[in-house]
Amino acid sequence: MGSLRASKEGLDIVEQARKKKGWTKTALTWCEKALTTEATLKRFWRLVPIQQESFTKICEVVGVDWENVVDENFSLPTGTPRIDWEQPIDVSIFYGRKKELATLEKSVFKDRLAIVSGLGGIGKTTLVGKLWENIKGKGEFEYVIQRSLCNKPPLSELLNDLIEFLSDDEEKTGGIFQLMGYLRKQRCLLILDNVEAIMSSDKLAGFFCPEYQDYSDLIKRVKAEQHKSCLLLISWERPKDSVGLLGEKVGFLRLSGLEQEAQELLKAQGLLGTDKELETLNKLYAGNPGSLKLISALIQELFDGRVQNYLRSGTIVVVLNEILAQHFSRLSDLETKIMINLAMNSEPSSLSQLIEEISSQPASKVMEAVNSLINRSLIEKISSEVGEVLFSLLPEVRKYVKSKFVK
Repeated sequence: MGSLRASKEGLDIVEQARKKKGWTKTALTWCEKALTTEATLKRFWRLVPIQQESFTKICEVVGVDWENVVDENFSLPTGTPRIDWEQPIDVSIFYGRKKELATLEKSVFKDRLAIVSGLGGIGKTTLVGKLWENIKGKGEFEYVIQRSLCNKPPLSELLNDLIEFLSDDEEKTGGIFQLMGYLRKQRCLLILDNVEAIMSSDKLAGFFCPEYQDYSDLIKRVKAEQHKSCLLLISWERPKDSVGLLGEKVGFLRLSGLEQEAQELLKAQGLLGTDKELETLNKLYAGNPGSLKLISALIQELFDGRVQNYLRSGTIVVVLNEILAQHFSRLSDLETKIMINLAMNSEPSSLSQLIEEISSQPASKVMEAVNSLINRSLIEKISSEVGEVLFSLLPEVRKYVKSKFVK
């Protein structure tokens, strides 16, 4: 039986019908009467093709003729990938990242597991959206599905959703074993965003919450078993189980800030300034696109877009307060202590200096915590002239720490 997709006009008809019923777009009663699942109903609303039987029942239950809903111009030519992107990403405006895109493309094509990590606002999700725009015409994948873990779905719920899609609605439930079968049978790209939502707070970076520990099992299986697909994780921090050993097909990209291309972004925001002034502004916010957009709005409002006048104020306005607060809520006590020390030190600190300053903790614990903060992208490494590794904070992060933790 073939697949059908609703037209935008058809969705309007169904929308009016379901409102008369007093149902939500994914009402349990609707699913039960249509003999379908919530995942299928969500795909229906996202204009993703679903099995004809499910399509007609969804329409029938709300009293609508399916022939008035279907997109008659839709067809799925042989070789066209099946795509279910839960949260479409607008990449019509995109700056730089050529090297990062090339690295990530190589990884998703050859690796079983790929991870993109970085500070909030740095552009991880946008990068993946741009990657898909670049590769979707290359015919590498038969199935592409993107899901956000922001709402913390149990793994069983996610697996049922994935298996239903990968089986073309033939199977409604299944576990990791069934999923691995589809990853071997078909060339799939599975994208999971906001993975940090199911990771532990008050521990070092990379550990899943106890109730989501089965996600760790999924990552281990995907990493270790033979298959021809790729699982791409997007997260503030890299899961411990995703670290690859020599020879394992695991790719990792820690995304940092924009460099020269940030000037294009700032000019597009309407800011006025010399190249040197724009470069200084970019360095203050470490090239973080989220920060740069927010500070641009403030400079427009308070300084008529003149970067020079903002720089003359001699201060750094913390514009990522909400995101940084979320990052810091996840830190262990020792990690917080290290961040405070780095904020108070006027110069970058060596590991031996931090160990000496935090003498109440064993050196091994301090090392583990520093490594965790690197994983979280909250501290930066600097190589000294004598080859010693030093640690420091980005200017905006330093200002945030001082304002929140230093009296």
